[in-house]
Amino acid sequence: MPAPLAVFRMDGGLQIGGGHVVRCRALADGLRRGGWRIATVCRASTQDAMGSGTLPGGRILAVADDVADDPAKTSAALGEHANLLVIDHYGLDESYERDSRSWADTIMVLDDLPGRTHDSDILLNPSILTGRNTKSHTIKTGHISLTGPAYAPLRDAFVRARGDKTKSCVRPVEHLFISFGATDPANATSLALDAVAETGFNGSVDVVLSGVAPHLDDVRAKVGHLGDKVRLHTDPENLVALLTRADLAIGAPGSSAWERCCLAIPTIMIQIANNQAGIAAGLDSAGAADFLGPVEKVTSGMLAEAIVALMDDPVRRADMATKAGRICDGLGTARVRACLAGETTDATGTPVRLRVATMDDAPRLLDWQSHPETRLFARYPEAPDPVTHQTWMHRVLGDPARILCLLETGDQLGGSLRLDTVEDDELEISIYTAPSHYRRGIAAAGLRLARRLAPGRHIHAHVLPENAASHALFTNAGYSQVTADHYVEAPQ
Repeated sequence: MPAPLAVFRMDGGLQIGGGHVVRCRALADGLRRGGWRIATVCRASTQDAMGSGTLPGGRILAVADDVADDPAKTSAALGEHANLLVIDHYGLDESYERDSRSWADTIMVLDDLPGRTHDSDILLNPSILTGRNTKSHTIKTGHISLTGPAYAPLRDAFVRARGDKTKSCVRPVEHLFISFGATDPANATSLALDAVAETGFNGSVDVVLSGVAPHLDDVRAKVGHLGDKVRLHTDPENLVALLTRADLAIGAPGSSAWERCCLAIPTIMIQIANNQAGIAAGLDSAGAADFLGPVEKVTSGMLAEAIVALMDDPVRRADMATKAGRICDGLGTARVRACLAGETTDATGTPVRLRVATMDDAPRLLDWQSHPETRLFARYPEAPDPVTHQTWMHRVLGDPARILCLLETGDQLGGSLRLDTVEDDELEISIYTAPSHYRRGIAAAGLRLARRLAPGRHIHAHVLPENAASHALFTNAGYSQVTADHYVEAPQ
């Protein structure tokens, strides 16, 4: 039986930009780690403008507009049933979602545009909900709503870089970063360059833009007049490296806002599209960025004044960076995967579900790991010290090839589940029960959820020969014993 299929329906281009494509690809990469097959459906113009290498990948169907926008024609072109359909498109509404139910088991919609109604099973809205967009969407009762930047799907490189970012914002601003998305149809990049020139800033400036951006020539000309310290990067492969070294960023409140938050970059924002108003208001009210307004109301003088003000206020920059880093930790894709795993029950009939761990869970996990019964059959008999454990947690949470979850049972936490990618994209499981929840079937429930978390992967388990309880656990769960201490479960 083939692995489950996730179909992504999104578009991008000169006017639409690349945000939908970028976040769909990030989510697709996370699902692919669980063994999902991926298919991308888009208009042919999207592939022409963005390039095949930027799309979520897998099987790519770049089709005519009437095929891409008609669920029946899309289904015929696909030729197989989808286990999951992910729609990220402002031009498609609840009727498209409803008409897709004949060929998709579960429908997830990514939407941060307020005021729309959806017929989806899961709605993912990464916006901060404040003020006018507190109730931004209408979905059916009982359907799942994943709301807030914690669910923003980010590319793996940002998750890894977050763990390595140790730069202090108290030091002087030496590196500026300017980017208003891939295509910047409003040409806000030129406005930002004019403002930087007015400030007399003599540090380095990294400007990022797509090679197909409509105002690329204008930007290139301005960069050429500003000296060697101002560099234009078109479609850079090292985007994360450029952002990581930035002391201050200037950009739009679009999907890239969550990337800057993940890396704790203090930012001046200018809105270049109507759908960005909610994100701008949320980040500004949270103190995580300085929002100047829509591009048509911002002058180069206003922006220059804002740049100088932040450069001269290291305490505010540091506060802004701290608040930004708290808003988005980069684990959105992992949280979506945990949601898709659904729930099961323990031996008492209590629902059990997955929650992705954070650094706030480190003390609790250390306490569980230090319990004598946990250490009795652990691979390493000595309990870790707090510093070693903290370092380990940072490393695990910053590695997209690993996913660390807590097992929620009712309103309590009943254990821990971790999947690590090993050779040939196969997974190794580590699972243990909280001492307060022994003998309630928590681990058995966790194994069922692990299979849903990685439906298309082989899952391996290593058990000490004398650990009779774990041998029984994996045997009863249907794992095959390969050697005296090694079990494996094939995809079902």
